[in-house]
Amino acid sequence: MSKIGKFLISTFVFLITLVMNTSPILALDEQELLNKINSERVTIGAQKLKINTKLQLSSKSKIDDMCQNKYWAHNSPNNLTPWDHIKAQGYDYEIAGENLAADFKTTEGVFLAWMKSEAHKSTMLNTRFSEIGLESTDCNISPSISSLVVVHFGRPISDEITISFDTFIESSIRSVLRSLPEYLGYAEIVDMKTSDVKKFDS
Repeated sequence: MSKIGKFLISTFVFLITLVMNTSPILALDEQELLNKINSERVTIGAQKLKINTKLQLSSKSKIDDMCQNKYWAHNSPNNLTPWDHIKAQGYDYEIAGENLAADFKTTEGVFLAWMKSEAHKSTMLNTRFSEIGLESTDCNISPSISSLVVVHFGRPISDEITISFDTFIESSIRSVLRSLPEYLGYAEIVDMKTSDVKKFDS
Protein backbone atom coordinates (compact mmCIF):
# COMPACT_ATOMS: atom_id res chain seq x y z
CA MET A 1 0.00 0.00 0.00
CA SER A 2 1.29 3.47 -0.88
CA LYS A 3 2.29 6.01 1.77
CA ILE A 4 -0.60 8.22 0.68
CA GLY A 5 -3.03 5.35 1.17
CA LYS A 6 -1.72 4.63 4.66
CA PHE A 7 -1.96 8.33 5.53
CA LEU A 8 -5.57 8.54 4.37
CA ILE A 9 -6.55 5.47 6.42
CA SER A 10 -4.81 6.85 9.52
CA THR A 11 -6.51 10.21 9.06
CA PHE A 12 -9.88 8.53 8.63
CA VAL A 13 -9.44 6.49 11.83
CA PHE A 14 -8.33 9.61 13.72
CA LEU A 15 -11.39 11.56 12.58
CA ILE A 16 -13.72 8.72 13.64
CA THR A 17 -12.07 8.67 17.08
CA LEU A 18 -12.52 12.41 17.41
CA VAL A 19 -16.21 12.21 16.60
CA MET A 20 -16.74 9.34 19.03
CA ASN A 21 -14.89 11.10 21.86
CA THR A 22 -16.87 14.31 21.43
CA SER A 23 -20.27 12.61 21.40
CA PRO A 24 -22.59 13.67 24.25
CA ILE A 25 -22.03 11.93 27.59
CA LEU A 26 -25.41 13.09 28.86
CA ALA A 27 -28.41 11.97 26.84
CA LEU A 28 -30.99 14.14 28.60
CA ASP A 29 -34.33 14.78 26.92
CA GLU A 30 -35.53 17.97 28.60
CA GLN A 31 -39.09 17.56 27.31
CA GLU A 32 -39.16 14.02 28.67
CA LEU A 33 -37.97 15.28 32.07
CA LEU A 34 -40.69 17.93 32.08
CA ASN A 35 -43.29 15.29 31.17
CA LYS A 36 -42.15 13.07 34.04
CA ILE A 37 -42.30 15.93 36.52
CA ASN A 38 -45.76 16.97 35.34
CA SER A 39 -47.08 13.41 35.40
CA GLU A 40 -46.00 13.13 39.03
CA ARG A 41 -47.50 16.53 39.88
CA VAL A 42 -50.85 15.49 38.41
CA THR A 43 -51.01 12.54 40.81
CA ILE A 44 -51.05 14.92 43.80
CA GLY A 45 -53.46 17.40 42.24
CA ALA A 46 -50.82 20.02 41.40
CA GLN A 47 -50.98 22.02 38.19
CA LYS A 48 -48.66 21.14 35.31
CA LEU A 49 -45.60 23.33 34.94
CA LYS A 50 -45.21 25.42 31.80
CA ILE A 51 -41.92 26.35 30.15
CA ASN A 52 -40.93 29.95 30.81
CA THR A 53 -38.30 31.53 28.55
CA LYS A 54 -36.77 33.60 31.36
CA LEU A 55 -36.38 30.53 33.56
CA GLN A 56 -34.84 28.71 30.60
CA LEU A 57 -32.30 31.51 30.32
CA SER A 58 -31.62 31.60 34.05
CA SER A 59 -30.98 27.85 34.16
CA LYS A 60 -28.58 28.22 31.22
CA SER A 61 -26.87 31.13 32.98
CA LYS A 62 -26.43 28.98 36.09
CA ILE A 63 -25.07 25.99 34.20
CA ASP A 64 -22.65 28.18 32.22
CA ASP A 65 -21.43 29.73 35.48
CA MET A 66 -20.80 26.32 37.04
CA CYS A 67 -18.89 25.12 33.96
CA GLN A 68 -16.80 28.27 33.76
CA ASN A 69 -15.97 28.45 37.47
CA LYS A 70 -15.70 24.69 38.07
CA TYR A 71 -18.19 24.17 40.89
CA TRP A 72 -21.38 22.25 41.57
CA ALA A 73 -23.53 23.91 44.21
CA HIS A 74 -26.53 26.17 44.63
CA ASN A 75 -24.29 29.10 45.51
CA SER A 76 -21.14 29.92 43.56
CA PRO A 77 -17.69 30.50 45.09
CA ASN A 78 -18.41 34.20 44.51
CA ASN A 79 -21.68 33.90 46.48
CA LEU A 80 -23.85 34.13 43.37
CA THR A 81 -27.19 32.51 44.26
CA PRO A 82 -29.84 30.86 42.06
CA TRP A 83 -32.02 33.88 42.74
CA ASP A 84 -29.37 36.16 41.24
CA HIS A 85 -29.50 34.20 37.98
CA ILE A 86 -33.30 34.24 37.96
CA LYS A 87 -33.64 37.94 38.76
CA ALA A 88 -30.98 38.82 36.17
CA GLN A 89 -33.36 37.53 33.47
CA GLY A 90 -36.11 39.86 34.66
CA TYR A 91 -38.19 37.12 36.27
CA ASP A 92 -40.02 38.79 39.16
CA TYR A 93 -41.08 35.84 41.24
CA GLU A 94 -43.34 35.18 44.16
CA ILE A 95 -41.51 31.92 44.88
CA ALA A 96 -38.59 30.20 43.15
CA GLY A 97 -36.57 27.01 43.44
CA GLU A 98 -33.64 25.14 41.93
CA ASN A 99 -32.77 21.47 41.43
CA LEU A 100 -29.32 20.31 40.39
CA ALA A 101 -27.98 16.99 39.14
CA ALA A 102 -24.52 15.91 38.08
CA ASP A 103 -22.97 13.03 36.14
CA PHE A 104 -26.18 11.27 35.12
CA LYS A 105 -26.39 9.60 31.74
CA THR A 106 -30.17 9.46 31.24
CA THR A 107 -33.33 11.45 31.87
CA GLU A 108 -34.78 8.56 33.86
CA GLY A 109 -31.72 8.51 36.11
CA VAL A 110 -32.04 12.21 36.94
CA PHE A 111 -35.77 11.98 37.63
CA LEU A 112 -35.53 8.88 39.84
CA ALA A 113 -32.67 10.38 41.86
CA TRP A 114 -34.70 13.52 42.51
CA MET A 115 -37.74 11.48 43.48
CA LYS A 116 -35.63 9.60 46.06
CA SER A 117 -34.40 12.87 47.59
CA GLU A 118 -37.01 14.50 49.82
CA ALA A 119 -35.63 18.00 49.19
CA HIS A 120 -35.59 17.67 45.40
CA LYS A 121 -38.92 15.85 45.31
CA SER A 122 -40.64 18.52 47.41
CA THR A 123 -39.31 21.19 45.05
CA MET A 124 -40.55 19.38 41.93
CA LEU A 125 -43.99 18.77 43.43
CA ASN A 126 -44.41 22.12 45.20
CA THR A 127 -47.99 23.18 44.41
CA ARG A 128 -47.01 26.85 44.45
CA PHE A 129 -44.84 26.56 41.34
CA SER A 130 -46.39 27.15 37.92
CA GLU A 131 -43.42 27.58 35.57
CA ILE A 132 -40.11 25.88 34.82
CA GLY A 133 -36.85 26.23 32.90
CA LEU A 134 -34.48 23.33 32.16
CA GLU A 135 -30.90 23.14 30.92
CA SER A 136 -28.33 20.34 30.63
CA THR A 137 -24.84 20.04 29.22
CA ASP A 138 -21.67 17.96 29.12
CA CYS A 139 -19.16 19.76 31.30
CA ASN A 140 -16.00 18.48 32.99
CA ILE A 141 -15.79 20.43 36.21
CA SER A 142 -13.97 17.72 38.16
CA PRO A 143 -12.68 14.15 37.67
CA SER A 144 -15.99 12.80 38.99
CA ILE A 145 -18.40 15.22 37.25
CA SER A 146 -18.73 15.34 33.47
CA SER A 147 -22.33 16.47 32.98
CA LEU A 148 -24.76 18.89 34.65
CA VAL A 149 -28.50 19.46 34.87
CA VAL A 150 -30.15 22.64 36.18
CA VAL A 151 -33.88 23.14 36.62
CA HIS A 152 -35.38 26.42 37.81
CA PHE A 153 -38.92 26.55 39.16
CA GLY A 154 -41.00 29.65 39.75
CA ARG A 155 -44.28 31.45 40.07
CA PRO A 156 -44.35 35.04 38.84
CA ILE A 157 -45.87 37.68 41.08
CA SER A 158 -48.56 38.38 38.49
CA ASP A 159 -49.64 34.74 38.46
CA GLU A 160 -52.86 33.93 40.27
CA ILE A 161 -52.64 31.29 42.97
CA THR A 162 -54.68 28.26 42.04
CA ILE A 163 -55.27 25.43 44.46
CA SER A 164 -56.59 22.02 43.44
CA PHE A 165 -59.76 20.76 45.08
CA ASP A 166 -57.87 18.09 47.07
CA THR A 167 -55.29 20.59 48.27
CA PHE A 168 -58.02 23.04 49.19
CA ILE A 169 -59.83 20.37 51.21
CA GLU A 170 -56.65 19.39 53.06
CA SER A 171 -55.28 22.85 53.68
CA SER A 172 -58.26 25.15 53.95
CA ILE A 173 -61.49 23.52 55.07
CA ARG A 174 -59.95 22.23 58.29
CA SER A 175 -59.02 25.79 59.15
CA VAL A 176 -62.49 27.02 58.24
CA LEU A 177 -64.08 24.47 60.52
CA ARG A 178 -61.87 25.52 63.41
CA SER A 179 -62.48 29.25 63.18
CA LEU A 180 -62.83 32.05 60.70
CA PRO A 181 -59.77 33.94 62.00
CA GLU A 182 -57.60 30.89 61.40
CA TYR A 183 -58.87 30.67 57.85
CA LEU A 184 -58.11 34.34 57.25
CA GLY A 185 -54.63 33.81 58.64
CA TYR A 186 -54.10 30.94 56.22
CA ALA A 187 -55.25 33.09 53.32
CA GLU A 188 -52.75 35.78 54.26
CA ILE A 189 -49.93 33.23 54.27
CA VAL A 190 -50.91 31.91 50.84
CA ASP A 191 -51.27 35.33 49.24
CA MET A 192 -48.19 37.02 50.67
CA LYS A 193 -44.93 37.28 48.76
CA THR A 194 -42.86 34.42 50.13
CA SER A 195 -39.13 34.18 50.71
CA ASP A 196 -36.85 32.08 48.54
CA VAL A 197 -37.18 28.32 48.70
CA LYS A 198 -34.07 27.07 50.46
CA LYS A 199 -34.78 23.43 51.24
CA PHE A 200 -32.08 22.00 49.03
CA ASP A 201 -29.34 19.46 49.17
CA SER A 202 -26.73 18.90 46.49
